[in-house]
Amino acid sequence: MIRDATDDLAWEAVRLAVEAGDDVKVVLLQDAVAAGIPPAGAEIFLQADEAPARAASGATGLSPLDYDGIVELISWADKVVAW
Repeated sequence: MIRDATDDLAWEAVRLAVEAGDDVKVVLLQDAVAAGIPPAGAEIFLQADEAPARAASGATGLSPLDYDGIVELISWADKVVAW
């Protein structure tokens, strides 16, 4: 889960995990909605109540995800990091 669009360490961790062949799923929250798309191979979700911000930023290809969806992803993951 990434909240800060300018967190280079978070994006680097996503990139490295993708390069290592890990199944990477990223949930964008708050300011990260306007961030660039993570590296190819990462599945990207957008917190549903952030949809207006996504539309304003012109971002495309993001799947909306509600609270229950976030809980489902957390239970799917081997580990969860909130940046």
